[in-house]
Amino acid sequence: LKRIRAKIIFTTDDPADDLIYHKMANNIEGITFLPTFRPDAYCNLFDDNWKSNVEKICQLTGQDITLKGLVETLRIRHTYFAERGAKASDHGLLEPYGLEISQKRAEQIFQQAYNKEEKYGLRSIETKEFISYMIHQFCEMNQEKGMVTQIHYGAVRNANEYLFKNWGADVGGDISAENVNIVENILPLLSRFFSGESEKQGHLILYPMNQIFAHTNLMLERVFPNVHSGFPWWHNDSPYVMEQYLLHIAGSSLLTSSGG
Repeated sequence: LKRIRAKIIFTTDDPADDLIYHKMANNIEGITFLPTFRPDAYCNLFDDNWKSNVEKICQLTGQDITLKGLVETLRIRHTYFAERGAKASDHGLLEPYGLEISQKRAEQIFQQAYNKEEKYGLRSIETKEFISYMIHQFCEMNQEKGMVTQIHYGAVRNANEYLFKNWGADVGGDISAENVNIVENILPLLSRFFSGESEKQGHLILYPMNQIFAHTNLMLERVFPNVHSGFPWWHNDSPYVMEQYLLHIAGSSLLTSSGG
């Protein structure tokens, strides 16, 4: 890391992480290690491990296993991360969910999912609504702590069932979705938190799966001052793609406004 002149390393961490290794790593002179709050495991109703994940993190903070208890638990852990230098949250979504959902509706979905009265799929309306509600909560937390919100969207996880069953998640079986609803999903979130109407509002970086969705991000960036278009994250390690994307930004928005 010193050889490549790294100064700051941002990691992506589960809210339940005690971050002990960050404390140990910060003994390395000249390099700062900062955590990033990644709460996907507590929002993804479609995941078979969602219920046990919720139970474990609520037990960690002594909160009731309810929607209110889950949100309070994540707020406590968010504060823990912020106190240890976190500058951003990170959210991996199929689509950039940001609909305005009532607490009553979110509680109904939570109870049905937790009690296994319903099994919600990746594209179910309930999944979209619940994650939207949670994203609003996280944006509120970030605004209070002066943290940036990051949304990565457009990936279908574990598409190859053979790989997933035999080797588990995150082993190279993810692909890009071809049908992603961006604008209708996210406009309520942008209007509430990222309109630029107040200096207290935070900032949002939208990372598309690939350049198919990048132009929409750039248009949102032009309309909402606190929104920033991030690089297509699965393609930003290729010199050709980086060059083409920079040219695309320069022709559609401002290089100084883009991030990532």
